[in-house]
Amino acid sequence: MKILVSGFQPFGGGTDNPSMDVLPFLERKGVSTIVLPVSYERSRSTLREALITRKPNLIVSLGLAGGRKEATLERYAYNRMKATVPDEDGNLKTGETIDKKMPYRLETPLPADRLCPSLAEKGHRCRLSLDPGRFICNLVYFLDLSSGIPSLFVHLPAKGSVPLEEDIRLLNDLLDLLA
Repeated sequence: MKILVSGFQPFGGGTDNPSMDVLPFLERKGVSTIVLPVSYERSRSTLREALITRKPNLIVSLGLAGGRKEATLERYAYNRMKATVPDEDGNLKTGETIDKKMPYRLETPLPADRLCPSLAEKGHRCRLSLDPGRFICNLVYFLDLSSGIPSLFVHLPAKGSVPLEEDIRLLNDLLDLLA
């Protein structure tokens, strides 16, 4: 099985992003990683290129959700972009549709509702989320799901809420469960 794991560059003048910082610790046989820019257009093209060249069987995308205290597995992605801040390129999306040919909402085909209890058995704190927001995390997840490749999006809490080592352990356990 070939798994693609994506994370994001730092955003808004930040110097780190846990979704990027964990990536070197996830690489192993069958797993490749990619860092996406916090840009609507550049993340779309970077992801598209990775899907073509790496041909994954499974996608796990990671993002940062600063207000959350534990990892959250996202069940849905929405066909809408609506943010209160612009991306790194200065683009602000205020209600645009991602793909007019697609439904309003896509759901992961993976058993997200059963993954959190399985991770809890391994000592991790996580919860299921029904809303990934409408910024670039949602865009990437919508693109992942619309590719037809089984996908899951995981929001990590801000640095300091959970030690990076715990995020790494959780994600490696998640990859083991998914593989």
